[in-house]
Amino acid sequence: MSVPAELELAPLDGLGVQGALKLVEAPATWDELVCEHFDTDDLQLVRRGITLTHSAGTPSQWSLELPKPTKSGVHQSECRLIQLDGDGGDPPVELLDLLTAYLRDRRVHAVVQLHTTRLTHLILDSGAEVVAEIDEDSTAVKRADRIAARFRHIEIGVCPAAAPDLLDALVNRLRDAGATEPDPLSALVRSLGPRALSQPELQPLSLTQDSTAGDVLKRAMNASVNLVLDHDHVIRLDDDIEGVHQARVGTRRLRSNLRSFAGALDPGWAPSLADHLRWLARSLGEVRDCDVLLSQLRVSLSELPEVDRRGAEPLLALLAQQRAVTQQRLLGALRSTRYVELMDELVASVQVPSFAPIAEDRPKKLVSFVKRPFRKVTKAVERFGLDPTDEELHELRIDVKRARYATEVIAPALGDEMRTFAKALAGFGDLLGNHHDASVAEAWLRGAVVAAAGGSEGSREDQLDVVLAAGQIIASQRELRRQLRRELPAAWEKVTLAVPWKKKGHDS
Repeated sequence: MSVPAELELAPLDGLGVQGALKLVEAPATWDELVCEHFDTDDLQLVRRGITLTHSAGTPSQWSLELPKPTKSGVHQSECRLIQLDGDGGDPPVELLDLLTAYLRDRRVHAVVQLHTTRLTHLILDSGAEVVAEIDEDSTAVKRADRIAARFRHIEIGVCPAAAPDLLDALVNRLRDAGATEPDPLSALVRSLGPRALSQPELQPLSLTQDSTAGDVLKRAMNASVNLVLDHDHVIRLDDDIEGVHQARVGTRRLRSNLRSFAGALDPGWAPSLADHLRWLARSLGEVRDCDVLLSQLRVSLSELPEVDRRGAEPLLALLAQQRAVTQQRLLGALRSTRYVELMDELVASVQVPSFAPIAEDRPKKLVSFVKRPFRKVTKAVERFGLDPTDEELHELRIDVKRARYATEVIAPALGDEMRTFAKALAGFGDLLGNHHDASVAEAWLRGAVVAAAGGSEGSREDQLDVVLAAGQIIASQRELRRQLRRELPAAWEKVTLAVPWKKKGHDS
């Protein structure tokens, strides 16, 4: 609860719960906690919900708190906390590295210092047993060695043995004395003022009934770039394969949409963006391909008879080694000047995109840009016939993904029928993607089995176990491809039935 500076804790007698209550001042949890917060001149970090803090004390510690990224944005309520022991001064390079995508060439410095003292009050019942605790925090905001503001905050905790209505009674008593609901803003944001509430450089965009085609495109481009920015630190920490996956999706979506909607963009706008994105996508793709293959092999390994699982271990070890090499190569790319320049170009370009005149029209005009890649899909299906080769299915997969990405750009503006079409394309594309992954797995196993068996320490029997395990996994991947091929006609039929411009009212 927020409380004014002059409020005194009211007497607790007469609450009518659990007999007579007594307020006892306990030893302070800390005498004073001094936290120095670091940010850029324009508060880019706090505006994104990120805090970089140094806390004096024992131990002296640096803390970096980052909102959890997702496919659709970030969860401000779910954060990742990274802490390092160290003295004050310049922030550790390890933490600044995790902020590269946001900072780029910006420097951070101390923007405010918060001095917090805590006084703990214990509430005893008539038997001198603790039934509740009140923590009273007083925070002084210091800038340039002078106090700029003060905040006071109270938290109440009730013991399990307390009367059921004790918490409500305590809260009501404090409200009567002048306490109010907790301020939704953190002490840091309150101390920094309105600038801390400004939107980040690429805020998620919403659509309205008055949105233009250009608004729809800008919203999609913002979302793609934010996927890359928000997952950069996840890639560097390398503890969640979704980091590479989502960053790669962001680059692929943006590249694909730049191509699909080229007619709605100014030809002179960001001419080098597609080439730079291709470089980044290639670096991300090397790691992502290893992650997908590792996941597939682990699933296949779990399906092998227990007696054969040991033979697959050298295969997994070889792939893990390859993955480690590609991860180091990716980190090298992310720490390069070229990457920093690309992030700057991405942010600057999508902040102020340059459109062709059609962007001023209604979003419905963008349907024609979806029809074009979908016609390519339809022609490919007709050309490949009932029994396409693996290579032809891979080509089809790329075309389907491009049509799907374009459809997903306009679906939020055009309604449920376009969303249904996008979902059908996604389902068809997933089958094609799984088929491609199974083909890649077989090809990799064929090339890796000799190296894995040759590097296996042990007898000839151990080496034969590797070959046997690889053969069984290859057989499972072939069977998976056969099953997926059987599902393709039904999935394609769903796509054709969902095409929205074949229905009344959707001609562009």
